Amino acid sequence: MERLSLCLLLLLAQLSNIGAVPSFNDAEANNLIEKLKNGIREENARYALGMINCYDPATPNNDTRITIEEGVNFIELLPYNFNFGTVYVKAGLDYEILVSNKNQQNEKTISLACTSVNGKVVVEAKMVINDINDNTPVWIGDSYSASINEVLPGPLPMAVIVDPPIIVEDRDGVDNSNVIPNCTAIEISPGNILEPCINGKYFNFQAHPYNGQSDYRRWYFNITATRLTYTGITSFKIILNAVNAPMSASENTRISETRNVLVVVQDIQNMPPIFDQNTLSFTMSEARQPRVEVEVGKTIRASDQDTGTPNAIRFVLLRNPDDGYAFDQGFFELGTTVESLPGRVQYAVQLILKKSIDREAIPNEGKTLALNIQAIEYDPENRTNRNPMNTTNIVSIQIEDVNDMPPKFNQPVYTYRIGEKTNIVTNDYQQLTGDGFQIVVSDDDSFLYNSFEVSIISGGRNTDFSFLNFTRGQRSQAFLLYVRSQLLDFETGEKNYSLTLQARDTNRPELTSTAVVRVEVSDVNDNSPVFLNSSYNFFVKENVPLQTIVGTIRATDVDGPSYGIVSAYEIKDTSDTFIIDNNGNIILTKALDFETRTTYTFTATALDNGIGNEKKSGTTRVNIVVENVFDVGPIFRQSYQSSIFEESLDLLPSIVVRAENQESQGQITYSIPNVTPSTLPANTFSVNPTTGVVSVLRTINYMNTDNGTIFVTFRATSDGGLFNDAIATITVYDLNNFEPEFLPAGQKQFSASVSELAAAGFVVIDLNVRDNDTSSSNNGRVEFQIVSGANDDFTIRQDSGEIIVTANAKLELEKQALYIILVEARDKGNPQKSATATVSISILDANNKPPSFQEQLYVFQINEGDPVGKQINRTVATDPDTSGVLSYSIDYATANFEKRGNKIETFIDAKTILRIVNMTGMLEVAGAIDRSTYDRIDFKVIATDVNTPANQPKQTATASVMIFILAAVDPRIYFDPPWTRDQPIIRKTYSESMNSGYQVMTLRATDPVLSEFVETYQEVPATDRDDYFQVNGRNVIIRKPLDYEALPFPKTVSVVVWAISRDGLRTGTATIEINVQDLNDNEPVFDKQVYMLKVPEDRKHPFRVGEVMATDADSTSYGDITYSLAGSGSSDFGVYTETSGSNMKAVIFVSETANLDYETYPEYNLQLIAEDNVRSTTDVKNRASTTLIIIVEDRNDIVPHFNEDLYEFSIIGTQETGIDVGFVFAMDEDSGLNGEVEYSLNVLNNDEQYFGIETVNVVSSRLGENLKRGRIFVRRSLESLPDRKIFSFDVFARDKGTSPKQGQSKVKITVSKGVQDLKPKWNDTMPSKIQIPENRPLNSEVTRVQAFPANASSSIRYSFLGTGDTLRDFESFNIGANTGIITVAKTFDYEQKHIYNASNGDKWEFDLQILATDSMNTTLTNQFLLIVEITDVDDNDPSFTTCPNRRYQGRIYPIPVPVNVREEEPKGLFVYQVQACDLDQHPNNIINYVWYMDPSLLAERRCNETIMPIFNLNSTTGVITTKVVLDREMKDQYLLCVEAVKAPSRGKRDLSSVLTAKNISDNVLFVQVIVDDVNDKGPTFANDSLRTVINKYPDDSTVAVAEAVDQDLSPSNQIRYSIVNMTFTMRGKTQSAPTAFIINANDGTISIGTNDYSDYIDGYFDIHVKAEDMNGANTPASYQKHRVYITDRTNFIRVVFDRPADSGIEITVREMITDLNKLEAGRVFYKVMSVSYHVRSNVADPDFSATDVCMVVVRDDSVMSSLDAVKSLNDMPAVRQVISGKNAGDAGTCDPAMSVYPTGWESYWWVLVAFAIFIFVCCCILMVLICVLYKDYNDYMNSRRTYMVPGQ
Repeated sequence: MERLSLCLLLLLAQLSNIGAVPSFNDAEANNLIEKLKNGIREENARYALGMINCYDPATPNNDTRITIEEGVNFIELLPYNFNFGTVYVKAGLDYEILVSNKNQQNEKTISLACTSVNGKVVVEAKMVINDINDNTPVWIGDSYSASINEVLPGPLPMAVIVDPPIIVEDRDGVDNSNVIPNCTAIEISPGNILEPCINGKYFNFQAHPYNGQSDYRRWYFNITATRLTYTGITSFKIILNAVNAPMSASENTRISETRNVLVVVQDIQNMPPIFDQNTLSFTMSEARQPRVEVEVGKTIRASDQDTGTPNAIRFVLLRNPDDGYAFDQGFFELGTTVESLPGRVQYAVQLILKKSIDREAIPNEGKTLALNIQAIEYDPENRTNRNPMNTTNIVSIQIEDVNDMPPKFNQPVYTYRIGEKTNIVTNDYQQLTGDGFQIVVSDDDSFLYNSFEVSIISGGRNTDFSFLNFTRGQRSQAFLLYVRSQLLDFETGEKNYSLTLQARDTNRPELTSTAVVRVEVSDVNDNSPVFLNSSYNFFVKENVPLQTIVGTIRATDVDGPSYGIVSAYEIKDTSDTFIIDNNGNIILTKALDFETRTTYTFTATALDNGIGNEKKSGTTRVNIVVENVFDVGPIFRQSYQSSIFEESLDLLPSIVVRAENQESQGQITYSIPNVTPSTLPANTFSVNPTTGVVSVLRTINYMNTDNGTIFVTFRATSDGGLFNDAIATITVYDLNNFEPEFLPAGQKQFSASVSELAAAGFVVIDLNVRDNDTSSSNNGRVEFQIVSGANDDFTIRQDSGEIIVTANAKLELEKQALYIILVEARDKGNPQKSATATVSISILDANNKPPSFQEQLYVFQINEGDPVGKQINRTVATDPDTSGVLSYSIDYATANFEKRGNKIETFIDAKTILRIVNMTGMLEVAGAIDRSTYDRIDFKVIATDVNTPANQPKQTATASVMIFILAAVDPRIYFDPPWTRDQPIIRKTYSESMNSGYQVMTLRATDPVLSEFVETYQEVPATDRDDYFQVNGRNVIIRKPLDYEALPFPKTVSVVVWAISRDGLRTGTATIEINVQDLNDNEPVFDKQVYMLKVPEDRKHPFRVGEVMATDADSTSYGDITYSLAGSGSSDFGVYTETSGSNMKAVIFVSETANLDYETYPEYNLQLIAEDNVRSTTDVKNRASTTLIIIVEDRNDIVPHFNEDLYEFSIIGTQETGIDVGFVFAMDEDSGLNGEVEYSLNVLNNDEQYFGIETVNVVSSRLGENLKRGRIFVRRSLESLPDRKIFSFDVFARDKGTSPKQGQSKVKITVSKGVQDLKPKWNDTMPSKIQIPENRPLNSEVTRVQAFPANASSSIRYSFLGTGDTLRDFESFNIGANTGIITVAKTFDYEQKHIYNASNGDKWEFDLQILATDSMNTTLTNQFLLIVEITDVDDNDPSFTTCPNRRYQGRIYPIPVPVNVREEEPKGLFVYQVQACDLDQHPNNIINYVWYMDPSLLAERRCNETIMPIFNLNSTTGVITTKVVLDREMKDQYLLCVEAVKAPSRGKRDLSSVLTAKNISDNVLFVQVIVDDVNDKGPTFANDSLRTVINKYPDDSTVAVAEAVDQDLSPSNQIRYSIVNMTFTMRGKTQSAPTAFIINANDGTISIGTNDYSDYIDGYFDIHVKAEDMNGANTPASYQKHRVYITDRTNFIRVVFDRPADSGIEITVREMITDLNKLEAGRVFYKVMSVSYHVRSNVADPDFSATDVCMVVVRDDSVMSSLDAVKSLNDMPAVRQVISGKNAGDAGTCDPAMSVYPTGWESYWWVLVAFAIFIFVCCCILMVLICVLYKDYNDYMNSRRTYMVPGQ
């Protein structure tokens, strides 16, 4: 489009006539024309187009005028109406007014006229007005709104209808009126989260011409949705502006004001209800009554997840498919559904107990009931757009046990048959074992109440029977019964015993049961055979033939026929000369020889006929004497031994041989037939043939003997030629004859050499010697020693002669090159002999000197852009060894990269950056250098001697290198390390324990352009996908807890952060990556609460019982699991861990020591414990346990046994058939068919026709009589029998097992006829029931019974009838046999009636069956039942500890009873209900409760009246409530002491005077009320302001710590710290300093913000710190000001302590500073900067006996100079007193060279220097004078010689 079209037509260039006409200046006209062609821009200000002149040469004085003919609205001419002027465009030329639409032309006509008297020239042109972008887009409307559904049907993008439509107008021309929408931000609700607007993330924004192309100035903004679902979002606030986009790049872009578009997300009904998981578990007692809430105050709650218009909810109970017991039994129902939160937000319903529950009847082991509950939405308005939904969840009800089940024996009668005197145990008790005998007691209550104890209540007879203190058990326990062994002598003791056992509940003693134990003693083989004589002697000739009976022995056995027969004899003759037969005959089997052996003595044994180990024996001694028959020669009666020295002829002692004739008296001749060894001459020894004297004829050489031993054989010969020999042993003693001799023989000088690097133990030379004495004796054994010359560098091995290098040797050629060592070899003979030799050892030089660098620190510089191979500089080392060759290397492991003085923790490979030339030490650039990551590299260079011997450690030297990297300023923003531009990542590692609000890091980025730290940081949208982070200023905070287990691999979360410059022109990005480490925060989890396994009782180790598995959600390092077993009987099983996939399962097996027995332990109730973190020995380990029930399956191993050995019955002979005779009982402890018995009779002759037996179940109204018995009945009429007949037969009990076992007893039945009419008659006036009080004395009369005999001459005998009385009530009373008087036999305590098992409801009754017997005819008897009731008396006080169903002691109720209540609850809060009991009966058991007060009680906890204003006690119910609102921060615990007393009408007993919380009295209960914390307190600082001082170059990054305290408990006491304001003040001027310091939001540590504060010296910073509750509670914040003064070391002063720095001086320094700061509090402040050893000057060594304490003094907010500070310390007496009081002084500057007030000669160093200079000058002058004088003298002498020359 052509912007400017100016057609300037010259209407008339020349006049047609010859006369002159006016005209414009051509050049000016052309210039004006050119400008018009370029167009006229609309402008607000006037501007000039150009000059123009008009000429008419024909007129005088050029009398012309220029005028505007047309266009006066657009241009003007100044000056006007002259022949010249300047053409201006008028101000305010507005294109938008001139051109109303795009079709209208923007051309305007302009004409100028030049007029003179000669005419007029008019110039006319079309002026085109060009538009500029001078209008900002304008909104047509102020507010906009729209709505969308949270789920859209699609397709995308989908238009969002905005009301009103979004219209924007731009009044510029076509080229400048294009407008586009710009979304700057979106605010998302809920949460009002502000995000940068990203096109397409939620919406797209487009602009369209409003009315097609006709209206180019108005635009319609279109918004389209880019998602199908917006669930979870309630609204968007879109912040828009309109941006015009001119076509010309030269035009400025103009942006409109912002407008908000509210897009409301309409909720639709698409979410089901959700349960509050905390409301789905209940706990109740099985004693809870129906028609009440299962748990008081607890409801099931659910809510609709749809937040728009949530539906109401109703609830329905359903059957749980996995556990339908509760639903099937109809235990529960639902109450009325109510709104628990207004506005249909949440609904609640009560769970009602419909009928009572018996916990023991619940089939599962966990005793937990389960129901399904369904929450169903419904819409009361039946809206069509609603889709009702439902959710089903599980309700669990844990049933708590009450103690209502008594312990029970596994059978009523136990019969045991035991052999006499076997298995003697502790205290001479014998355990009743064998035949499967087991006593098992079980209690079906839970573990809280299933403990019990057993006792023997009758028949024990003075502890003859005992459980040996093992009387307690739990759940199911087998007990072992013991009997004193002296009762078990079949020959002298009783054969049968009977006793009664009782099992009593330890929590409710009235719950009991009993059982009967019967013990039968049988004979065993306990006597041994006894010989008639204790020893036997027999004589026999030595020549008797073999098989001769030498003699006979006899033994007897007092045992019965089974064991009393001597069945065999044995002898123990080691010579095998004799044997014995079973008749006791001793028989010769080997020839006798009198001369060889004259007697035989051995043991003879008699054996009885016992079997196996039961066989017994008796012994006797047998002596057989052999009588001589002549056949033997002379006999030597002794052995001979002697000794002799090798140079001697005397035997020591002398030898005289003697022999004796055994069978004759003739002459004996002696001779020597042999001498050994054969190396000795035969004539060495001689013996006198008659006297036997032995002589040595020649000296003996030790070397010719056999190791010093000689054997000489002597022979004695009788006259008859019979002989015998004797050997004499002669020991020859060696003498020390020879000296040691060094080898080679005669050599005395030896030499060797050794390297100075020889290791300890190195053998330098091996010296050899010989000693001609025998080496087997000390005479020939040689030892070596060094006499001199070794200097502790060498030693000699004592036994071998090897000279070796010692462990502490320091061989150095430079110190000693030659060792002359004197060595001595000495033997061990007596006397010792020795020899010496000299050894010369030369030291050989070795390459053993390490190299060293010329400098220990090299500092170089390089540029960031230096190329690879660029030489940096050289490091130089030298080696003193001549053979040393050095090789240089970089120790890359020591490389340390720093950025601005901060060490970079992230690993950087220095090998890619630097290298070194190994032979020259020249450092070179090896790769690209990234100064953005690091600006300094520190590392070490190693020089290694490559010629170091291979057996020596490398010889190296090390030097440090520091390289500074120089670079040009990079304008890009960068973050602190470990961030780099190549890897813009900041990685941190945290454990998953971080809570929300935890500050993970403080960001710090630098803007190099503005040379400042960046203050604005933002989270890059869409980079924190799971919303873990929040960027708050410079702090990155965790928004929600991190869960390692929930995170996907690689267990990291990240967010990208923008750092935005202050001018907004530059940004930098960093990725914050958190590596989440696992913690052991998950316990092992079993998939069941109870596991049940089975094992047959006959299984042995290592039978595998079963498997159980637990899982742990933690990682492998923590999640590995090991298992163990605990509980009673756990030692019978073992467990090992076996891998199953990724999990670890427990394998249960039978242990090696286990002996499973169903009758002893039918069921094991164990705890299987899973423990994680197996690999650690120190870290925390989590445990979980589950109940493991192992059921032992029965095998048929018990023989049925009767409870009586003999059953006696009496019946009348006139009875009809089918009538009962009596019952027999047998017990089999096996289970099932193995324990089910059947009865049979074994009758004799024709008795079977009268009686029979059948097996019946007899149910009795009395405890313990529901048993299977054998019923003996009359099979045939007894009328034909005589008046009295007795039947005896056997009865059998046989079980039904696969291998049946059978027990046996006897039955005796007496049949009599007609005489029972004469039975005794009872007195009709006797009462059948009487009452006696519980405290009736022993032996006091209860009542008297009376019966009358039918025959007046007879009398009555009274007795108790015990048959069938399993409760044995009769044992509590005695009855006079002749008088019928019944007396008390036991003490009755009504409150202990449960012991007797005689309770009948609330009554205590004894049933006494009394038998009256006619004394003249004992078959005449009659029975009478007397009921004795024991009544209660008021003899008990209230008690907390003796209640049968609630005990405040042990593991159930700790003492004191802990009770937790929340603080800030309204008064009247229920705290606890105390419950005491009085075991008396009503009305004797009424109890009142009162506070127990004892102000004098000086225990650690006191019972006093201070609790009365705080707590209220209901005297009747024992309910404790609060009177005030409790505040945990004021007091967190209270000790309440409650006393239970009798009602006012009853008496009261005294209380013990000693009561503490650890010593509870029966009627005083201690309740410890623990106040639980709520988050109601905010953090507070102890001080409003603190001061400190730091050096301009801080040594430590920590400046101060802001420590606030939140009195709440964890986690409510977590505090977040932040800096709310930071200023810097210097010379009275204060300015903001927002980046000078940073603070850790978690612990309040204030750290430096830079490493250089040199620009701030002599000023101070004020840091205002805010402490607030991290959990966001509505609690007040607290503020603290930290004033930080900046100084440098020149202002440091010191005081010197006269004690070492390591002697705990820190405490003394701290005390001194505290005292100094108290002197002028507020004005003067002292701060310790360092503590070190005392140094007198910069070059002096430290004085370790004294300590320098450097400090800074601040006065009136200004750091004092060292001069002023020292003067202040010395001038102020109070300050001097404090310092001297701590034994300190010598105030001065910290730098000794700058001492302000020096003391000693060191202060006059300048005098010494001046004096030295003076001396030097004097010396120089003197030397000059001497030279001058010498020259003069020399000249003079020369002149004198000239004068003296002859002839001159």
